[in-house]
Order: sequence, then C-alpha cells, then structure tokens
Amino acid sequence: MIIHPTVNINGTSAKKLLEQQMVVKRAAYRLIQELTASTPHGRDYLNDDEYKIARNDHIRRISQVSDVYNDAESLSLKLADKVD
Repeated sequence: MIIHPTVNINGTSAKKLLEQQMVVKRAAYRLIQELTASTPHGRDYLNDDEYKIARNDHIRRISQVSDVYNDAESLSLKLADKVD
C-alpha cells in the first residue's frame, strides 16, 4: 500500500514531487529493459536445476523492479491532479 504525500504550501511542490516520480519511473523502466535483455539462458548453467534457480531469481528481480515502477506510476497519477 502506498501512502500518497499531502501537498501543501509548507512542503515540496506537487510539480517537484511529480518530477521525482517521473525520474524513478524512467529509471525503473530502463532497468526492466536491461534485466529482460540479460535473462538467463539454460546453456550458461551446468544443469537444469541451477538454470531454474537462476531464472526464478531473475523473474523475482524483474517483479521487484516492476513493483517500484507501479508504485511510482500510482504516485504520479495522484500528483498529476495537483500540479497547477
């Protein structure tokens, strides 16, 4: 669950908060692309068991980065409504 920031005159502007989340989204997207390009291949492991472990670890890492991207997207959508 994401707690969305409360935009007010004493805090960081909605525009700045949105810009920060857009930077996070772009970085996460690039990382997902790079991780996808480096997906393990069975020929690089001694046996199927090692390959399956490596593949599952890789899928888990992509999923974690996807969660970061989705969180930044959620924050961005809420903040976009508050930008002047």
